[in-house]
Amino acid sequence: MKLPIVFNSSVFLGRPFQVGSNLILALIFSLAVIYLSKQYVISGQLSIIFNIIFYSLSAVCALFRKPATKVDLSFFSWLFTFAGIALPMLLLPGGAKESLIGYFVQISGIAISIIGLVSLNRSFGLVAAHRGIVSNGLYRFVRHPLYFSYEISVVGFIINNFNLWNIFLFCVHICCQLQRIKYEEDILSEDGAYRQYATKTKWRLIPFLY
Repeated sequence: MKLPIVFNSSVFLGRPFQVGSNLILALIFSLAVIYLSKQYVISGQLSIIFNIIFYSLSAVCALFRKPATKVDLSFFSWLFTFAGIALPMLLLPGGAKESLIGYFVQISGIAISIIGLVSLNRSFGLVAAHRGIVSNGLYRFVRHPLYFSYEISVVGFIINNFNLWNIFLFCVHICCQLQRIKYEEDILSEDGAYRQYATKTKWRLIPFLY
């Protein structure tokens, strides 16, 4: 008879697991920085530098994030999270002449990311989890400003590296990100404070649109 898999919450929410997951996450972002650095050496494209800045900043935030009180351990939640992280790392340089518009969009995305991370402080996370309710800074306008800024940065990169592969990855990535938002809001909505925050800040990503 096949036995069910049982997750021990004390293991997943204990300090050793939290520290280990922070280190692994920081390592993943660091590997992305190394990979992108090699791509920059090969192609010399300035747009790659902006992605290096973004992932470097993410690595630092992963190291010092706040411990979670609840974590979504479902398979699909982790699958969409992994896809959301990994897919943009597979974007390929080349395929179009770089433009100032692409640089401006990327820089705008990174600038919003920095402001969003400052607003989020140590509540930074990837897998759907509860690390406290944040409603200040950019979170006064939309509930997921980091997701928005991330997509802006990706769009800027694609403008300067336009090809069918990158367009395909972006479309799949958007679908994964929307699912991540759903899983994240499912777990946060168990907290009455988040439900109250959601009634005041109605828009998830883009005001008056979504």
